Amino acid sequence: MSIDWSQFQTIAYMSSNVEGNGILVEVVDAEMAKLEGVIYVWLDKDGNAVRVGTSKQPIGKRMLAYNPHINKSLAGLNSPTPLWEAEQWLALVTEGQLKAVCHQPPIIETVAGPLRPYLDIERHMIFDMKPTLNRSNR
Repeated sequence: MSIDWSQFQTIAYMSSNVEGNGILVEVVDAEMAKLEGVIYVWLDKDGNAVRVGTSKQPIGKRMLAYNPHINKSLAGLNSPTPLWEAEQWLALVTEGQLKAVCHQPPIIETVAGPLRPYLDIERHMIFDMKPTLNRSNR
């Protein structure tokens, strides 16, 4: 599958915090941050996909959830992000700023009614790209 990156828009950046022991995510498009049912991709400094995901909730809220999840894990606190993954995020941002891009696919008509196929697109992207920070290849 060839990805049409022109369909994706920048939604956020991830960088190292001032102390260098955690991450900081900044959402850069307030209007786009309101979109729901989107696919997002975190890209490293070289433009390689390191994580593909989806968000049923507003994408801005999902992007900002990376801050507490990763930082709590790095601090040894309870977090949905495992420590090994949080350490990989920190290593990536230490090498350079990460960029998150997102795309909201159009609603399509199916025999079951209208739907937005973001989960199917995510599955194909994970399978094809095998990003290092996806825990499975759904």
